[in-house]
Amino acid sequence: MTRLSVLCVAVALACASGQVLAATASHNAAAEKFLTLTHAHNQGTAVYIQVQQMFDQRFAETKAPPSKKSVLDSYQAKANAALDNAIGWRKLRPQMVDLYTATFTESELHELVKFYESPLGKKVLREMPKVTQLSAKLTQQSLEPAVPVVNKLLEDMTKQLDPNAGKAASPERN
Repeated sequence: MTRLSVLCVAVALACASGQVLAATASHNAAAEKFLTLTHAHNQGTAVYIQVQQMFDQRFAETKAPPSKKSVLDSYQAKANAALDNAIGWRKLRPQMVDLYTATFTESELHELVKFYESPLGKKVLREMPKVTQLSAKLTQQSLEPAVPVVNKLLEDMTKQLDPNAGKAASPERN
Protein backbone atom coordinates (compact mmCIF):
# COMPACT_ATOMS: atom_id res chain seq x y z
CA MET A 1 0.00 0.00 0.00
CA THR A 2 1.14 3.49 -0.67
CA ARG A 3 1.45 6.10 2.01
CA LEU A 4 -1.60 7.85 0.68
CA SER A 5 -3.64 4.64 0.88
CA VAL A 6 -2.51 4.02 4.47
CA LEU A 7 -3.34 7.62 5.38
CA CYS A 8 -6.81 7.34 3.78
CA VAL A 9 -7.51 4.11 5.67
CA ALA A 10 -6.36 5.71 8.92
CA VAL A 11 -8.58 8.77 8.37
CA ALA A 12 -11.54 6.54 7.48
CA LEU A 13 -11.02 4.47 10.64
CA ALA A 14 -10.73 7.62 12.75
CA CYS A 15 -13.98 8.98 11.31
CA ALA A 16 -15.74 5.67 11.77
CA SER A 17 -14.57 5.38 15.37
CA GLY A 18 -15.77 8.93 15.99
CA GLN A 19 -19.20 7.95 14.66
CA VAL A 20 -19.21 4.85 16.86
CA LEU A 21 -18.32 6.97 19.90
CA ALA A 22 -21.04 9.45 19.00
CA ALA A 23 -23.52 6.60 18.62
CA THR A 24 -22.41 5.20 21.97
CA ALA A 25 -22.80 8.61 23.64
CA SER A 26 -26.25 8.96 22.09
CA HIS A 27 -27.18 5.40 23.09
CA ASN A 28 -25.92 6.07 26.64
CA ALA A 29 -27.93 9.31 26.77
CA ALA A 30 -31.08 7.41 25.78
CA ALA A 31 -30.41 4.87 28.52
CA GLU A 32 -29.80 7.66 31.05
CA LYS A 33 -33.10 9.32 30.11
CA PHE A 34 -34.94 6.00 30.47
CA LEU A 35 -33.33 5.35 33.86
CA THR A 36 -34.27 8.85 35.01
CA LEU A 37 -37.89 8.43 33.89
CA THR A 38 -38.19 5.09 35.65
CA HIS A 39 -36.67 6.47 38.85
CA ALA A 40 -33.95 3.81 38.78
CA HIS A 41 -31.93 5.90 41.22
CA ASN A 42 -34.48 4.94 43.89
CA GLN A 43 -34.00 1.18 43.47
CA GLY A 44 -31.91 0.85 46.60
CA THR A 45 -34.26 2.87 48.81
CA ALA A 46 -35.97 -0.22 50.20
CA VAL A 47 -32.59 -1.65 51.21
CA TYR A 48 -31.66 1.57 53.03
CA ILE A 49 -35.00 1.56 54.83
CA GLN A 50 -34.65 -2.10 55.80
CA VAL A 51 -31.15 -1.53 57.20
CA GLN A 52 -32.35 1.54 59.13
CA GLN A 53 -35.17 -0.57 60.60
CA MET A 54 -32.68 -3.26 61.61
CA PHE A 55 -30.64 -0.67 63.51
CA ASP A 56 -33.80 0.81 65.09
CA GLN A 57 -34.88 -2.68 66.17
CA ARG A 58 -31.48 -3.53 67.63
CA PHE A 59 -31.44 -0.18 69.45
CA ALA A 60 -34.84 -0.99 70.95
CA GLU A 61 -33.74 -4.54 71.87
CA THR A 62 -30.77 -3.20 73.83
CA LYS A 63 -33.18 -1.03 75.82
CA ALA A 64 -30.76 1.85 75.38
CA PRO A 65 -31.96 5.10 76.89
CA PRO A 66 -33.00 7.94 74.56
CA SER A 67 -29.80 9.75 75.55
CA LYS A 68 -27.90 7.14 73.48
CA LYS A 69 -29.80 7.94 70.26
CA SER A 70 -26.67 9.69 68.96
CA VAL A 71 -24.94 6.28 68.97
CA LEU A 72 -27.77 4.86 66.86
CA ASP A 73 -27.58 7.83 64.49
CA SER A 74 -23.83 7.42 64.14
CA TYR A 75 -24.10 3.73 63.24
CA GLN A 76 -26.97 4.35 60.85
CA ALA A 77 -24.84 6.97 59.08
CA LYS A 78 -21.97 4.46 58.83
CA ALA A 79 -24.37 1.85 57.45
CA ASN A 80 -25.66 4.36 54.88
CA ALA A 81 -22.07 5.09 53.81
CA ALA A 82 -21.42 1.35 53.40
CA LEU A 83 -24.60 1.02 51.33
CA ASP A 84 -23.62 4.05 49.24
CA ASN A 85 -20.31 2.34 48.46
CA ALA A 86 -22.10 -0.87 47.48
CA ILE A 87 -25.35 0.23 45.82
CA GLY A 88 -25.26 4.02 45.69
CA TRP A 89 -26.52 5.51 42.44
CA ARG A 90 -23.12 7.02 41.61
CA LYS A 91 -21.71 3.51 41.71
CA LEU A 92 -24.59 1.70 39.98
CA ARG A 93 -25.45 4.29 37.30
CA PRO A 94 -22.62 3.43 34.87
CA GLN A 95 -23.33 -0.28 35.26
CA MET A 96 -27.05 0.27 34.74
CA VAL A 97 -26.38 2.34 31.61
CA ASP A 98 -24.18 -0.46 30.30
CA LEU A 99 -26.87 -3.02 31.12
CA TYR A 100 -29.60 -1.10 29.33
CA THR A 101 -27.48 -0.25 26.29
CA ALA A 102 -26.49 -3.91 26.01
CA THR A 103 -30.11 -5.02 26.32
CA PHE A 104 -31.93 -2.41 24.25
CA THR A 105 -31.00 -0.67 21.02
CA GLU A 106 -30.93 3.10 21.02
CA SER A 107 -34.16 3.09 19.02
CA GLU A 108 -35.85 0.80 21.55
CA LEU A 109 -34.74 3.05 24.40
CA HIS A 110 -36.25 6.05 22.60
CA GLU A 111 -39.52 4.10 22.23
CA LEU A 112 -39.46 3.20 25.92
CA VAL A 113 -38.85 6.83 26.85
CA LYS A 114 -41.73 7.90 24.62
CA PHE A 115 -43.99 5.33 26.31
CA TYR A 116 -42.99 6.31 29.86
CA GLU A 117 -43.53 9.99 29.02
CA SER A 118 -47.09 9.18 27.84
CA PRO A 119 -50.04 9.29 30.27
CA LEU A 120 -50.25 5.48 30.31
CA GLY A 121 -46.50 5.16 30.88
CA LYS A 122 -46.71 7.61 33.78
CA LYS A 123 -49.57 5.55 35.24
CA VAL A 124 -47.53 2.36 34.88
CA LEU A 125 -44.64 3.99 36.76
CA ARG A 126 -46.99 5.25 39.46
CA GLU A 127 -49.06 2.08 39.90
CA MET A 128 -46.64 -0.77 39.14
CA PRO A 129 -44.95 -0.86 42.57
CA LYS A 130 -48.37 -1.34 44.21
CA VAL A 131 -49.42 -3.90 41.59
CA THR A 132 -46.16 -5.81 42.06
CA GLN A 133 -46.55 -5.81 45.85
CA LEU A 134 -50.17 -6.96 45.68
CA SER A 135 -49.26 -9.58 43.09
CA ALA A 136 -46.55 -11.00 45.35
CA LYS A 137 -48.98 -11.07 48.28
CA LEU A 138 -51.62 -12.81 46.17
CA THR A 139 -49.09 -15.39 44.97
CA GLN A 140 -47.89 -16.05 48.52
CA GLN A 141 -51.44 -16.47 49.81
CA SER A 142 -52.29 -18.80 46.95
CA LEU A 143 -49.14 -20.81 47.60
CA GLU A 144 -49.81 -21.44 51.30
CA PRO A 145 -52.04 -24.53 50.79
CA ALA A 146 -49.38 -26.13 48.57
CA VAL A 147 -46.53 -25.77 51.09
CA PRO A 148 -47.52 -28.75 53.30
CA VAL A 149 -48.12 -30.88 50.20
CA VAL A 150 -44.70 -30.04 48.75
CA ASN A 151 -43.02 -30.63 52.13
CA LYS A 152 -44.73 -34.04 52.40
CA LEU A 153 -43.61 -34.92 48.87
CA LEU A 154 -40.03 -33.98 49.76
CA GLU A 155 -40.25 -36.12 52.89
CA ASP A 156 -41.67 -39.08 50.94
CA MET A 157 -39.01 -38.79 48.24
CA THR A 158 -36.28 -38.66 50.87
CA LYS A 159 -37.65 -41.80 52.52
CA GLN A 160 -37.81 -43.59 49.17
CA LEU A 161 -34.25 -42.64 48.30
CA ASP A 162 -32.86 -43.28 51.77
CA PRO A 163 -35.05 -45.50 53.97
CA ASN A 164 -32.89 -44.63 57.01
CA ALA A 165 -33.40 -40.88 56.60
CA GLY A 166 -35.24 -39.27 59.46
CA LYS A 167 -34.85 -42.27 61.75
CA ALA A 168 -33.01 -41.75 65.00
CA ALA A 169 -29.66 -43.43 65.06
CA SER A 170 -30.01 -46.66 66.97
CA PRO A 171 -27.38 -47.48 69.58
CA GLU A 172 -24.77 -49.85 68.32
CA ARG A 173 -25.02 -53.41 69.57
CA ASN A 174 -21.91 -55.13 70.84
